[in-house]
Amino acid sequence: FQSGLDTYFGNVSLYSRFATNDSVAGFQAILNTMKTRARVIITCLENRKHRRNLMMAASLNKMVAPEYVYLFVQVSF
Repeated sequence: FQSGLDTYFGNVSLYSRFATNDSVAGFQAILNTMKTRARVIITCLENRKHRRNLMMAASLNKMVAPEYVYLFVQVSF
């Protein structure tokens, strides 16, 4: 997947993480590590509470500026 992205878009870094702590503090820790690496954050979160916690953590980490984009992917079975 990484090589395909690099072919079409140039230098793209992928960072994946499975969150087991879906609290605001847990998301803050994850976002803090992503802050220096990513500006587009794609997530697949189970419910509204988790999405809200992620965005609250982003706000606390000062990651809600126009340079950051959050995409919430929903998987349907």
